[in-house]
Amino acid sequence: MHLKKNTYYISRKKIAFISTNESDILITISNNKGKSWNKVVLQNAYQGGELFIGFSSNDVGYYAMTTDTAMGKQYNYIYVTKDGGRSWNEIGNTNEVYSRVVTGIGFLDDKIGFVGFRYESENNPTVYRTDNAGVTWEKLEIHLPYEYVSDYATPLTPKFKNDKGILPVKLRDNNKTIYFVSNDKGKTWEYSSNING
Repeated sequence: MHLKKNTYYISRKKIAFISTNESDILITISNNKGKSWNKVVLQNAYQGGELFIGFSSNDVGYYAMTTDTAMGKQYNYIYVTKDGGRSWNEIGNTNEVYSRVVTGIGFLDDKIGFVGFRYESENNPTVYRTDNAGVTWEKLEIHLPYEYVSDYATPLTPKFKNDKGILPVKLRDNNKTIYFVSNDKGKTWEYSSNING
């Protein structure tokens, strides 16, 4: 069985999967290394696009779904949990700010989150950040290093440990993944040549 990237989360204590069953979305979570599972069914929620799930702690997590892509446009819908996945609340999204093809979603906590998008006319990574659970979104200034400046970048899902983050970025022409790091909760990102995929 092949698991699609971003549709599962695995840590020492918590395991979570997001999947579809026709028009329903299924979220399955274990808090005890797979000994028992809780299932949440979201009826008629599937929009035909991509699914993302992750946790920043045992209690705080997110899931997101996108619509199918039409004419380069894609809408996203983001939900957070504060009780380990028993209940989920929809927060704000980037649909009014930037509604292009989503390539990565990640959250540091229940308020600070990131949505990355496939390259279009600009070749630098396109990432939007919220620090108020999606009420507002700010486009981050992330620039490719000199040696890749003419390539096209697709940001993937960022990962965080405390305030520090790692953002993988896939390059189209060089066919490789490079990494950016942040030490300030994802406000700024710098290229790091010390991280290998």
